[in-house]
Amino acid sequence: MGYLNRIPSSRRLEREAGRNVELMWLTGRLVPDHRTIADFRRDNGAAIRRACARFVQLCRRIGVLRRIRSRSTATNSRRSTIGIATSVRVRAQTALRI
Repeated sequence: MGYLNRIPSSRRLEREAGRNVELMWLTGRLVPDHRTIADFRRDNGAAIRRACARFVQLCRRIGVLRRIRSRSTATNSRRSTIGIATSVRVRAQTALRI
């Protein structure tokens, strides 16, 4: 559950176990302490990595997850941001070209 929700800390997972309804259902309302979570992760690290890798493979196979090879950065400077009027004009020009 922590890997899915990007919660890396055992202490945060402990807090989440007492607060998250999905996790309460999954654990049968058991709330493990952070030391138990950390020990489980340490003792079963390889199995957890394999399970996560197989889950990603399954998602790719059924088409839920795709590999994205390009990266882009967001900029919000005055020079790179266009207004509504410019956006409408560019859209109209594009529609004429198509």
